[in-house]
Amino acid sequence: MEGIFGTIGKVETYFIDETEEDEELNATIMLRLGASKILDYLEGVTDIVLDVSSLPRIAYLTIMLSILARIIPATGDQDLLTHGGVTFQVLVGEDPELDSEIAAQDPSNDLVLIPGYSEVFQSETLRDMPMVWFPILGENRLAQVLKVESNIPDWAEICPILPHPSKDPRRGDKLLTEYDSTLFAKRQTPLSNIIYAHEGHPFEVYRQLLEAMLRFRKTLSVIGGSRLVITPLASKLITVGSALACFEMKMRSVDSSSGVAIPYAEPKRYVADVDALRSSKPELSVLVLTGDPYLV
Repeated sequence: MEGIFGTIGKVETYFIDETEEDEELNATIMLRLGASKILDYLEGVTDIVLDVSSLPRIAYLTIMLSILARIIPATGDQDLLTHGGVTFQVLVGEDPELDSEIAAQDPSNDLVLIPGYSEVFQSETLRDMPMVWFPILGENRLAQVLKVESNIPDWAEICPILPHPSKDPRRGDKLLTEYDSTLFAKRQTPLSNIIYAHEGHPFEVYRQLLEAMLRFRKTLSVIGGSRLVITPLASKLITVGSALACFEMKMRSVDSSSGVAIPYAEPKRYVADVDALRSSKPELSVLVLTGDPYLV
């Protein structure tokens, strides 16, 4: 990496190997420390490109949401998206067919919570507040779903999110079968609660998820508020779109009694077929989140 990018400009390498005030090091704290170091480096930078293609999900979610929070403070000023002076782009190299064949195994016993998106999930004072869980489903993630599901109250509303339309027209049906025993037979989740999100259009995912969260927030406000929990387990484009919805929902909930959390069960290992990896032909997508990339 340094050999490739060193010809373009200065290369910085960060190691997260220490804590603050003898704080015990865990995944959530490591994410917070890593994001803080990156944000310090971005002081005064006008153009940011984040390539999430090979990053772990919790890493790119933390970095992306932290950068957005730095660029767009919780003021509700939408002009900051174009006139804030910083162009922020996200690069995604993705092959949904390959992703569906990669099995995530041995999820961690402790859930990882994206920094800034944890309070409503962990707070004891809010545990009786109504909860809505949005598991964004992907193949071979049943063990991770079970880890998160064990921390979701029995009375919580569940709205699974399935990829549709998709390159594989039957992908949504296969996922329904894979998660039937956990989300539908056990939890009695109505099929009418399912949200369909376009596999290749992250901004459509953003729009649908944000609208669903806003509807629940409005409905549940009459009984004291809501906790909105999102677990992204699908492909990268859908995950990025869901993160954008969480970011805007958090901005809109600053003065309300609702909140957003992103819990995740990080797998300890992945299993994939070598031939599938070698034959993969990922498509590159570029998402412009803020600024004007064509401004000269």
